[in-house]
Amino acid sequence: MQEMWTWDFEKLECAHDYIQWLFPLPERSAFNCDAPIVDEEVIQAFQSNPHLRQNLLRSFRVMLQFYDRFM
Repeated sequence: MQEMWTWDFEKLECAHDYIQWLFPLPERSAFNCDAPIVDEEVIQAFQSNPHLRQNLLRSFRVMLQFYDRFM
């Protein structure tokens, strides 16, 4: 995930399997079978660990910058 935070816009545009890594879901991805799945243990860790929440915020900011170039 940390590597993805450093990707330039071109790499973000060309790759299509990183979203599921930055923003995992509780169900298996139809687009990336290797993506992590959020379960109750992950949810509890996220709730109790501010570092994990900061990581999500960083991922969100990377995507906002990426999408902002289309506005």
